[in-house]
Amino acid sequence: MGKGTFLTETQARVLEFRMKGLTQAEIARIRVKLSTLDVISKIREGAGDKLYGRSVTQSFDVVLTSKGELFIT
Repeated sequence: MGKGTFLTETQARVLEFRMKGLTQAEIARIRVKLSTLDVISKIREGAGDKLYGRSVTQSFDVVLTSKGELFIT
């Protein structure tokens, strides 16, 4: 969201999902069954040479499905 918004970060994310056509019930079902460390590990594995330490050397996409599946493209 832009500067000066009155929305919290969470509210802004929910609004973004709503603008993409998801219903409130669909948004509420979005869960990640992985721990934060698992997510970071999967991102590092999937990104390969696109990451150097903590730096991103090439852009990549992280896709999280409503079933909690994580894909790196």
